[in-house]
Amino acid sequence: MSKNSIYKFLPIAEKAEYIQAYALLQQNKPVLQQMEITRPDGDMRMLELVATPRLLQKKFIGFFIVLHDITDQFIKEKHIEEARRLYQTIFMDAPIRIWELDHSVVKQEIDALRTQGVNDFLRHFNEHPEIIQRLAGLVKINAYNKLVEKRYANSSGRKKKIISLNQIFWEKSYPNFVQELMAIVEGRTANTYEITTRAADGSIRYSIIDWAVLPGHEKDYSRVIVSANDITTRKNAELELLASEAKFRLLAEHAGVGIIYTNPHGNIIFINSKSLATIGGNPQDYVGRDVKDIFGEKDGAMVKSRVEQAIHSTKSLVFESMFDSPIGKKWYHTTYTRILDNQGVCIGVQLISDDITLQKELESETQSLARFPEENPNPVMRFSRTGQLLYANKGSQEILEIWNYYQLKCVPAEYQVVLESSLAENQRELVDIHVGRRVFSLYFSPIQNMDYVNIYGRDITDLKNTQVELLKYSKGLEKIVEEKTRDLLEAQERLVRQERLATMGQLASGIGHELRNPLAVINNALYMLKLGSSDQDPTLREYLDIIDQEVAASNKIITDLLTFARIKPANLDRVDIPVLLDGLLLKFVPPETVRVVNDLAGQSVPVYVDQKQIEQVITNLLTNAYQSMPEGGQLTLRAEAGKKQLKVQFCDTGVGIAPGNIDKIFEPLFTTKAKGIGLGLTISKMLAEINGGKITVKSKLGEGSTFTLWLPISRGRE
Repeated sequence: MSKNSIYKFLPIAEKAEYIQAYALLQQNKPVLQQMEITRPDGDMRMLELVATPRLLQKKFIGFFIVLHDITDQFIKEKHIEEARRLYQTIFMDAPIRIWELDHSVVKQEIDALRTQGVNDFLRHFNEHPEIIQRLAGLVKINAYNKLVEKRYANSSGRKKKIISLNQIFWEKSYPNFVQELMAIVEGRTANTYEITTRAADGSIRYSIIDWAVLPGHEKDYSRVIVSANDITTRKNAELELLASEAKFRLLAEHAGVGIIYTNPHGNIIFINSKSLATIGGNPQDYVGRDVKDIFGEKDGAMVKSRVEQAIHSTKSLVFESMFDSPIGKKWYHTTYTRILDNQGVCIGVQLISDDITLQKELESETQSLARFPEENPNPVMRFSRTGQLLYANKGSQEILEIWNYYQLKCVPAEYQVVLESSLAENQRELVDIHVGRRVFSLYFSPIQNMDYVNIYGRDITDLKNTQVELLKYSKGLEKIVEEKTRDLLEAQERLVRQERLATMGQLASGIGHELRNPLAVINNALYMLKLGSSDQDPTLREYLDIIDQEVAASNKIITDLLTFARIKPANLDRVDIPVLLDGLLLKFVPPETVRVVNDLAGQSVPVYVDQKQIEQVITNLLTNAYQSMPEGGQLTLRAEAGKKQLKVQFCDTGVGIAPGNIDKIFEPLFTTKAKGIGLGLTISKMLAEINGGKITVKSKLGEGSTFTLWLPISRGRE
C-alpha cells in the first residue's frame, strides 16, 4: 500500500460522497469517510477512513490515515434497518387497526393505588369513574398504523394527531377500558375484550381488542401492542335484531287482539297476554303444547283443521266462531295466515283473534232496532229530497194529517226548506210542531249519500208546559227561572246529543273493530319486511319507518274511536285533584317553551269522581293547551271550590279559537289539527258529564283560551 497513492482507495467517479472526500483532501482538510472495497480474494469489506493533515511548522507535509474495518457493524446495522423497515411495513399496512402503547405511567398509578390500600380495584373503578378517564389519558401512544389514522385521525380531509385515548373514547368506552386496567392490576400480559369508540366522523364503532405486552416489557408495560378488529357491522345488526325482536314482542303483547303462533304441526310457539286473558294461565303453560290442549277436544280439532288449511293456502283464512271459554261463550273473528321463510317454506301459522262478542250482540240488537220504528209510539218518518214520503210509522199519522200530506202529496213549504237545507249542508235540524194540545220536536237527520232525510219526533209537551209555567213566576224568581230554563235546555241538548252519539258510537265501534285487524296484519308484515331489510336501500328503510309511524297514528285513532264507543259508567271515589294534577304534570311534561304555573300545588281539594276517567279528561286538556302554544307561552292552573262543585281552570296563552269554531269544538269528528279525528274534547265532555260535571270554554283569537272543568264535591251528582 505504501507504494500506492491514497486516491487509489477513493474511486471518485463511483459515488458523490467520494468526490466530496477527494475535494477535502485536495484542500488539505480532515476527512471521515465510509467506503466499500474489494479485497484480492474477492471479499467485500466496509472500511471507515479517517484522514488528518500532517503539519510541520504550519506547513502541510502529508496525512495521518487510520482505517477501521466496520464490516460486521455495517452488516448488523443493515439487518436492523431492514428489520425496522419490515416491521414498519407490516405494522403500517396491516389490514386491521394496530397501536403501540406505553402503559408504564398507568402501571405506576395502579401500584400507587395498591400502596394506598386499594384491594378491590374493580369496585374502586366502578365507584370512581373519573379515575378510569384519568388513567386512559395517561396511556402514551407510541405509534399507530394507517387504518387507525384513517378511522380516527382524518376528519373532513384534515389529519389530526392522536395523542390520547380520550380523543377516541366516549362515555360508554370507559366501562370497557376497565378490562384493560384489570389486566394490568392482575399482572396479565395478554387480554381480549370488546370496546366501543367514536370515530373522527362522529360515528360509534365496535371492536374486538387483542392486547399483548411485548417480551421484555412485562414489568413496566412500556410497550403494548393492541390490535382492533372492527365488528361494527355485526354489532349493529345484532342490536337491530334485538330491537326488532323486542319491538315485535312489545307489539304482540300489547296488541288489542289475541295473537298465537303455531308450528306446522299445530304446536304453540308463542301466545300473547290478550289470548291468555281469555283462557287463563301463563305462556309457559302452553308453549310447545298442541292447540287442542287450549281449546278442548271439539274446538281444538276445529282450530287444528284450520291451521292445516292455512298451511296450504296462499291467502289468509278468516273465520267467525263461538268458543266455550272459562268466562263463558265468546264469539271470535280469527285470521289464519301462514308464515314463510326466505325459501318460501311454511314454518308456522299466525292466528289473530278479536273478541266480537259485543259486535254479535250489537248485530242482534240491530235486528231488534230494525223493528223499533214501527214499535215506537213517537213519530218516525223518511222523506226524499223532493218531499216524497218514503216511510211513516203509526205515530206519524197525526202530523201527516196536519200537513194534509195525503191530499197535497208534499210537505208544507217551511218544512220543505228545512229538509232541503239539511241535505244540502249535511246538518241535523230541530223543528217544533204543534199537534193539537201537544208539542213535538222534529229531529231532521240527513242521510246525504242516500238523498233522503229521517225525521224523528219527540213529545216535548211537558217541557214546553214547564217553560210556560216558569214565565209565570214573579220577577224576584227570575234567576231561578233562568237556571231552570238553562237546565232544561241543557237536558234537551244532552238528549239530542246522546241520540247522535249513540248512532256514532255504534258506527265507531264497528269501524274500529274492522280496521284493527288489517292494521295488525300490516304491522306484522312491516315487521317481517324490516327484519329482512338490514342491507337494503336506506330510502326503503325510510319508507318502512313512515309506514310504521302512520300505523301507530291509525291505531291511536282506532283507540279513540273505541273509547268513544265504550264509555263506561263512572266509579265514583274520593280524588284529590291537586295531587292528581301533580302526577299528570310529571307524566306529561310540557315542551321546553311552555311554562306551567300550578296555583293548585300544596292544596287539598277532594272531589268524588272516577279517577281514571278524570285523568283522561285532564290529560286531554293539558295536551290541547301544550299544542295550542307552538311558539311557547304559559299555562296557568287554578281552582276555586264552591258549595257543590270544584271549578278547575286551564288558562293558556296560545293561538286561541276562532269565534266560528267555539261552538263546534265539542262536536265529534271536528278538528282543526293536521292529525287526529276530533274526538278528544268530545270524549272529555262526555266523561265530565258522566261524573256529574261539565266543561266550558272561553277563548280570544290570538290571546289564548280558558277551559273550565266543573267537578262535584259531594257524592251526589249536581
